[in-house]
Amino acid sequence: MSPKELEEGLKSGEIPISVMGLGRMGLATACLFLDVGAKILGVDSNRRVVEMAASGKVRFTEVGVERILKTALDEGRFKATDKPTDVIPETPIIMIVVPTSVDSRNRPDYSAVEKVCRQIGRRIQEGSLVILDSTVGVGTTEDLVIASLEAASGYRAGKEFGVVYSPIRASEGSVLKDLKNYPRILAATDTRSLQAASTLFRAIGVDRIIHTSSFKTVETEKLFENVYRDVVLALTNELAAFCENAGLDYSEVREMCNSQPFCHLLLPGAWVGGGCIPVNPHFLIEAGEYNNSKLRLVKLARKLNDQLLSHTIRLVVKSLRAAGRSIRRARIAVFGASYKANVKNLAYSPIHLLVERLSKKGAEVRVYDPFFTSEELRRSGLPAARGVKGTLEGVDLLLITVAHDEFKTLNLRNASRLMRKSAVVIDCGNVLNPRKVEEEKLVYRRLGRGVQG
Repeated sequence: MSPKELEEGLKSGEIPISVMGLGRMGLATACLFLDVGAKILGVDSNRRVVEMAASGKVRFTEVGVERILKTALDEGRFKATDKPTDVIPETPIIMIVVPTSVDSRNRPDYSAVEKVCRQIGRRIQEGSLVILDSTVGVGTTEDLVIASLEAASGYRAGKEFGVVYSPIRASEGSVLKDLKNYPRILAATDTRSLQAASTLFRAIGVDRIIHTSSFKTVETEKLFENVYRDVVLALTNELAAFCENAGLDYSEVREMCNSQPFCHLLLPGAWVGGGCIPVNPHFLIEAGEYNNSKLRLVKLARKLNDQLLSHTIRLVVKSLRAAGRSIRRARIAVFGASYKANVKNLAYSPIHLLVERLSKKGAEVRVYDPFFTSEELRRSGLPAARGVKGTLEGVDLLLITVAHDEFKTLNLRNASRLMRKSAVVIDCGNVLNPRKVEEEKLVYRRLGRGVQG
């Protein structure tokens, strides 16, 4: 099949694609293909996820996904099921977008990938193309994915079927845009598979496609991306802590540093959350154990970022003490439950641990997040009052953990009237103007901003 025939078959729905995994990344990937006219058969082991997708409901906030999904459902181009054996024989192109994580000892957990590969292998047809999008450790594509597919099918990769590895490069909140705009990196078992995958990604609007020499090269590249981010975040927070202790304002220093092109310091935060940055470095660390690479900086960065929550809690205790109050019996409002700004996701957020540790110190904690109703927060085990007013009323301290856009327009005058006199505001999201906060007779604190004078 020529590239032109493949693209026409994709856009007409004559060549259907199965997407294994209907989480945020899987469903967004499906929507990119649906948006150009493709027919998608989505698979997920979670029956509730399948039912929601089949009814056009999206359980997360991602611009464009729900609209595309509902259009495809109306046109009969999308079906969802929890039975992969019914789907695999019907789809010559199979995309794997299932989660990878670590266990309690920070060892990689590829069980979801392995399970899906066995299911695919038992029903795969000759001439099929399997595209792995999940982030995995170095050597996993060959040692686990291809090995599992071959063992279950009796076929040989690169001969009877093709395998491509092309990890997703996208951030929650902007997945559709990122998947189209970021270069797509590919490695494959054979030239035909590489060309076919390139045609598929160009068909959905990806402008730049990079072919690499081996699966291990692509696996390493994706891990390096997230390790780089982890290390820079660790450096950022270490430098912010220095400024805090030295009576300096890290934001001011950062602005000057970043005025030249070779410095890219970030803003400090209350924590480093998510399903990638806290997880993927451990994939690389494990690989390092096999080739005698110590990766000392990678390990240290991960350790430092795991300790960020403790620093945030210490700042809460110290700020209350400076205001003449004790953490015991203090009323604390926490603004922000999601792990990052402007997304609805508690799954990778340390918010439950934050509430638990503050409560153990004797504080009364209330949580507010504009992306969740108070009922949703309470169902997840978080103490939540109704709305901003109920959360702020009578509190001694407001802790802003993430930079949701709504927090940037907080009515400080109304907030100060609701909170106790001379209450403390700790702005870990860096969303408020310190001068305006202090004009309302509130005490302003921020990560990296030392008390001067």
